[in-house]
Amino acid sequence: MQRFPSPADRLTAVLGLIATAAWAIVTPTYEAVYTGILPVVLLFAAFMVAEWFPLGLEFRGQSFHSTLSGLVIVLGVIVVGPVPTLAARVVAGHVALRYRWANSWEKLRFNAAAHAAEVWVQATVFAVVAGDAALLEARTVVAILVAIAVSEAFSTAMVLLVIRLTVGRIRLDQLKPTLVAILATLAISSAAATVASRLVEAETVTAVAFAGVLGLLIVTNRSRHALSQKHRSVASLYTFMEGIQGQTSVQHLLANVLEEAAEVTGAKQTGIVLITGDVAVRLDSLGAGLLSSEELPMSEAKRLVAGAVDGLTVDAGGRNPYLHIVGPLTEQLLLASFAHESVEGALVLQGRRGTMPKFDTDDVALACALARHAGVAVATSRLVDQLRSRSVELERSALRDPATQLLNFEGLVDAIPQLDAGTVMVAELLDLEMIDAAFGHTVSVEVAQSTADRLRRFGEEHGFTVGRIGPDRFAAVMPGMEHRLDARDAINSLRQSLRGPITRTHLQLEARFSFAAASAPRHGTDVGELLRRATNALVEHGADGSAEIAWFTSDLDSAATERLELASDLRRAIDNDGLSIAYQPKVNLKTGQIDGVEALARWAHPTRGYVSPAQFIDVAERTGLIRPLTLWVVDSAIRQAAEWEKTGCDISVAVNLSTVVMQEESLARHIIDRCREHEVPGHRLTLEITESQMMGDLERSSGILALFDAAGMRVSIDDFGTGYSSLAQLKGLPVDEVKIDRGFVTHLARDADDRAITEAILKMAKSLRLHVVAEGIEDQTSLDLLTAMGCDSGQGFHLHRPMSAEAVGVLLRRQDPSIPTVLPLRHAR
Repeated sequence: MQRFPSPADRLTAVLGLIATAAWAIVTPTYEAVYTGILPVVLLFAAFMVAEWFPLGLEFRGQSFHSTLSGLVIVLGVIVVGPVPTLAARVVAGHVALRYRWANSWEKLRFNAAAHAAEVWVQATVFAVVAGDAALLEARTVVAILVAIAVSEAFSTAMVLLVIRLTVGRIRLDQLKPTLVAILATLAISSAAATVASRLVEAETVTAVAFAGVLGLLIVTNRSRHALSQKHRSVASLYTFMEGIQGQTSVQHLLANVLEEAAEVTGAKQTGIVLITGDVAVRLDSLGAGLLSSEELPMSEAKRLVAGAVDGLTVDAGGRNPYLHIVGPLTEQLLLASFAHESVEGALVLQGRRGTMPKFDTDDVALACALARHAGVAVATSRLVDQLRSRSVELERSALRDPATQLLNFEGLVDAIPQLDAGTVMVAELLDLEMIDAAFGHTVSVEVAQSTADRLRRFGEEHGFTVGRIGPDRFAAVMPGMEHRLDARDAINSLRQSLRGPITRTHLQLEARFSFAAASAPRHGTDVGELLRRATNALVEHGADGSAEIAWFTSDLDSAATERLELASDLRRAIDNDGLSIAYQPKVNLKTGQIDGVEALARWAHPTRGYVSPAQFIDVAERTGLIRPLTLWVVDSAIRQAAEWEKTGCDISVAVNLSTVVMQEESLARHIIDRCREHEVPGHRLTLEITESQMMGDLERSSGILALFDAAGMRVSIDDFGTGYSSLAQLKGLPVDEVKIDRGFVTHLARDADDRAITEAILKMAKSLRLHVVAEGIEDQTSLDLLTAMGCDSGQGFHLHRPMSAEAVGVLLRRQDPSIPTVLPLRHAR
């Protein structure tokens, strides 16, 4: 997949251009003092020391690091020239930043370009200022000072710029330590470089001795800084203990634990894994006293706690044994576990802030101490009881429908696992989707709640256990109703109870229901299985609101088994490209030319033969395969559109989107990304969405359609005229096309009502400047009528049947002989 460059990568490219320009200026006129490999090796070693052991500086209680690389650069430029200095600087910087400071690859790319630009900028400034002056002349000293100052300012500006591009605005108080570090580094580097350059000119041995003294000073500084850090860690540990003591609020306690742990260790992200009783959770700090929580698998949580008894670190990019708990690692991870009384867990720290190095053994020891103190604080708080109460609350809420507070499917099975003798009934509330689309979600919820109230009263009167097992499905477990006549009477009594207008809404709505049932022990005694079988009977017989009760039969089990086998085969076909795409042309009714095609999935099963789209799409929707099937069709169609685009074919490809795409923004973005990856212009793709899909959740649909519109893609309303959309609703949506449903087109020649509806749709679409496609044109009379009515395009067997991509290419070349011959695209993954 194509990766668009990040702001940091763009800045990296700019730095590369700066370095190249500076090289063009400096290199032709610059002469080094020494040549040979030894000075370069010594220069590399100097850079390694400067980067691996930076100076530790403090300013008003804040500590920060500063390197003497600027000093080494100016000496390298003077002694061996800019090119060897560049090589030593980039290689040493890469090694230190990767293995000492654990930089990501994006940071490494940026720093490599920044180091190169830094060397050439400093060399350019030195060459311009020093000119032909000798090494001991005052002008050379000035050149050294100016070169180091400009180099430090340039490097700092680049770092601040990349932070601004990737993170956001930088506050003034965040700049103060940086400015102090620049001034300190500038003073040290300038003084040292001036002295060192004169010593190099005077006597090499003296220069080496000076380097040794400077190295000793660096080591001394490191020791003092390490001692200061340990003192600060002890003070922070004391602050940590004070901060978590006396907390009565569980949230405040855990928030303090994680925020203090971040302050003490310098970790970017902090979290804690807690295990108490049969509950395991992970809590992550969001800052400002806020926490996020996630329930964990007990086995994985136990394994993490056992593995981190003595503390451990896991590097980014390495093997992560705790992937299911901490997720993929982008930065180094530090884990330290604890156990106290009935509570055990682990402190989870990830990444270091600022210029801090990777976690080391001292950090592991400190994290273990923090974890032990945190464990004691958690165990002595009210956390255990609250976690257990929360667990019970979550367990209870997981067994009930949130809108009606009836038992859900799991709740019914939990309440009555077995039914030795009786009937399980499933009722479907019809037209709920239509009510939602026409009157809004609030009204549909009120209808469902009113139905739940009536069902609840019915259950209380008869001693039945009732529940809501789906958005529009309700159920009742009726013990003692094993005889069909008794069960039928009870269900008819319920039917009477559910009749009448809904009183919880300001509208007078009559609800319609369909009923199905399975009996025990004839159809089994497991309530979960009986519910599934009754639902299966409801689906197979069709929910039409008739007075008949759909009873489960053994034949339905065979149909369900057949469906599952077909679903398994379909999954393999999707994964192994066992499907194919046929393209049905759309014809411009004014010119007779093909102006688009619709991509249609086809399946030639290796043993069953041709499986109709209606059959396998129904299986896909029932079994959750509609998502991967839709993505496969979309990907295949986009690849073929890319092939046609390369050959200059002026044709758009239409694909049918399933309901799942209109519910998941990520799938919409996937389609847009695939078009960009294959360089298919947005207007070459038409996305067909049925009217009922679009109106099912108009607010969500509007957002998805806006994404497609922003990408330049065309949106078509399929099966138009069969749903509930209105002129006002269409006017406010980014829609480009409507397709008149084939039900109106098929009988156009002999049905006056169909002609009137079609003419009305055409007039409405024209007033909104929408393109109109009539599908299902099966005869010349219908074609002539549609052309006379002013319909834009047509599609149907009378015009063209679905065909292969190669056959479409033949038709397109007949229209335009300039189009070259293109082999059909194979559906390679």
